[in-house]
Amino acid sequence: MTEIKETVAELQARRQKLEQKAVELKAKTDVESKAELRAVNSEVSEIDAKISLQQRDEKIVALEASEKKRIENQADDAVAQMINTGAIPVRDTELQASWKEKFIKDPSIITMVVKGQAPRDGALGGQLTKTGTAGGLEGSDNTGVQLGFSLTGALKRMMELQRQNAAVAVSDPESRTEDYRRKGRLAMEAAAIYKTELAPNMAKWEHCSIRELGKLAGLDVKSISARHSGISIQAADYSDPGSNSTALGVLSGTLVLMRTLPFFAYKYPELMNLYTDFSDTPGLLNQTETTRIVVQPAVQKYATTLDSAGRPNGWSTVSKAQTTDVSLTLTDYIAVPIVFGNNLLASTVRKIFDEQSVLAVKAIAAYFVNMVTNLVTSANYNAYAVSGVNGVPAGVTYPTYVSALPNFSMSDLDTLDAIFTNGKVPEEDRGIMLTPSYYSKLRGDPRLEFFYAASSKGTAPGEVSDFLSEARLPKLSGFAPYKAPYLPSSTPSTNSTTNNVVGWAFQKAGAIVKSRLPQDFTQALGVMIPGSVTTVTDPDTKISLMLVQYVNLTQGYAEWRPEVMLGAALGDPRAGLVITSQ
Repeated sequence: MTEIKETVAELQARRQKLEQKAVELKAKTDVESKAELRAVNSEVSEIDAKISLQQRDEKIVALEASEKKRIENQADDAVAQMINTGAIPVRDTELQASWKEKFIKDPSIITMVVKGQAPRDGALGGQLTKTGTAGGLEGSDNTGVQLGFSLTGALKRMMELQRQNAAVAVSDPESRTEDYRRKGRLAMEAAAIYKTELAPNMAKWEHCSIRELGKLAGLDVKSISARHSGISIQAADYSDPGSNSTALGVLSGTLVLMRTLPFFAYKYPELMNLYTDFSDTPGLLNQTETTRIVVQPAVQKYATTLDSAGRPNGWSTVSKAQTTDVSLTLTDYIAVPIVFGNNLLASTVRKIFDEQSVLAVKAIAAYFVNMVTNLVTSANYNAYAVSGVNGVPAGVTYPTYVSALPNFSMSDLDTLDAIFTNGKVPEEDRGIMLTPSYYSKLRGDPRLEFFYAASSKGTAPGEVSDFLSEARLPKLSGFAPYKAPYLPSSTPSTNSTTNNVVGWAFQKAGAIVKSRLPQDFTQALGVMIPGSVTTVTDPDTKISLMLVQYVNLTQGYAEWRPEVMLGAALGDPRAGLVITSQ
């Protein structure tokens, strides 16, 4: 039977009656009355929790309704402009409705479809002008109507999304999962604004000081007291939740992380070539979860033989499922706490958290990669260690693939390709990590001279191709090569001797990396209140981090700290082979 949900008014009325009853029971001294009083007090506490939860839900519903109305207005304006420019016939109401529906589903396509339009209440963050440009606008159609980027509009929307994100406090166990989902949705909306509006126009705002960003976002920065001028707006001081410094502090700290999160995939692209299970959902330390990977199934030949009943065997042999469930434990809870004293924050206009953020994200990404390379042992990747198994010819074994540095060449990659292909490893998403010396040796392979010559065609005199100038390697024999100085120095082989690990050939299914957000926000914050906790997501990699920002006015410092929980696990053993020098 479905429970009827009480309104806030009904809950408050029931609570008032219980309070009156509690007053009567307190006047009695018998055992039964005391027991009944405890039950009444417990029920009052339960009602208080329900009221708090329902008020929060009503507020979120109102915010979602407001955002829905804003998007509908934006879609209406876009359709109206298409009508004005003749892109849609004025009487074709069916086509107009179709375009409106498309714009509502994906507002990001408006700027790609509509050349110019008059925004309603800054819905698209643009301005109309007949001459020149205004508000950082770029591009125009033949009527002179222009539409472009508005830094003020983008920053305002970002600041509001981050304010809502920080306001969703994950504390009530009954609503925790839904609270995480709300924070995740808000983080993804903010990420979309950053990717489509702020990142492409970074040159117009990255040089701005935090105070200047506050002015552009419409804040009265003069109202921020001198005591907080260099502190709160850089680290989300929540001692005054309604202040300008709080709003700008959450925004500036989030922008710092958003600008540097893409560095995660840029610095370690090999990580994105593996199975990743990144999410903005919560996890528990040492919690074991299941991640599904896709592996290539075996091909079956139609059997024309007859069974005992005289029917053809046909497809009686079943191929193994194309997916495999792999257990993975969230073994590590990591963070990069960056702390600056208030005296430094108050005495400089530098964006000093920005200066450290790239290395912070790089450190987190490196930690992810190290969890994978810790799996690179011959004991884990032993699918080719037995003669005649997984397509390896009889009499041939590969506990590791051995190649001394002087002899390492493209021919080794051809051999590795044959080993993987015989082992039914998919040809897509293959990579090979190599130590710098082996990577350099591969770059000097004579067979690559033809490639370098071809890639240099079309370049201006005196220029070189990107592969030459950046010392990179193209995809070779189906493997994307990665320079990996972080590979483990050695690993025990099956005969208990020590071999030097110089590389690892792999396919996407060879290893899995999973990340989750810390489960208990109160435990994450500890004594850090006042502060803010927001979810920040990179829309491309889908990696999400929990960003904790706070100011400790007693001890005089500010902290900016991205956090995440993660784990790594062995995938399909066939999709990996350790390369050693002996």
